[in-house]
Amino acid sequence: MAPGAAAAPLALGLLLLAAAAARPAAAWDLWALRCGFSADCECGFGPDLRGLECDLATNVVGQPLVRQQVMKGVREFLENQNPVKPLVMSFHGSTGTGKTYESLKRWIQGNLTNCGRSAFLFDETDKMHPGLIDVIIPFLGPSWVVYGTNYRKAIFIFISNAGGEQINEMTLDLWRARKDREEISLQDLELAISKAVFENPQSGFWKSGIINEHLIDFVVPFLPLKHHHVKQCVVSELVQQGLEVRPDVVQEVADSIPYFPEEEKIFSSTGCKTVASRISFFF
Repeated sequence: MAPGAAAAPLALGLLLLAAAAARPAAAWDLWALRCGFSADCECGFGPDLRGLECDLATNVVGQPLVRQQVMKGVREFLENQNPVKPLVMSFHGSTGTGKTYESLKRWIQGNLTNCGRSAFLFDETDKMHPGLIDVIIPFLGPSWVVYGTNYRKAIFIFISNAGGEQINEMTLDLWRARKDREEISLQDLELAISKAVFENPQSGFWKSGIINEHLIDFVVPFLPLKHHHVKQCVVSELVQQGLEVRPDVVQEVADSIPYFPEEEKIFSSTGCKTVASRISFFF
């Protein structure tokens, strides 16, 4: 199957975020050819990992587990000069918890190049027909070259709401067991995510070769957000809109968002997704 034919059905979910390295026009073709086949080509690659860590800490609200997993995966992968396969991460969680955060997208645009150091984001993989995602399996494994390019230094990220309900239920159960949200580990959630995402006939990963061949390196769960996390989102949105950060507005916007469970009202039902649209009602 030609690359275009494979990408067409995935047009809504695939974003190729690669910033081309600056090279003299006359030398570009030869350099691109060398970059396509060479395992040690870095094309002036110098990622700002500290900047990514700072951005995640500042902009990904209430997700210490996500920051830990993403930084661990990205740092270890980029420090390896000769990886045997691309880095593949799968993000799972409910709407509004930060799965499509702009910090990572901006960092990718500023730090990755067309020298195999590219990143591919597949959104809404839970809505794909089972088996469709398998068209990219040749790019995810230890293949040396696919379609003339070495993809072993690329990063692939799958984004999905699948498993979000189970993550919320597990987080609530752990809260009722008096386990602090910040103490939740990946091990607490792995089994629930696996059953909801990888063993679900309605999931895009159902009986997928990506799962059967163990091509996903990191499963990253996004936890539901609490009231004080939503308030942080409100403050951030006010600043972005150039509006005065008034404590009364921050409180009112955060209070206007629905929370679950019905009685305790611990976690936001929509994360921070509706924060931006609600602010205008309080000015």
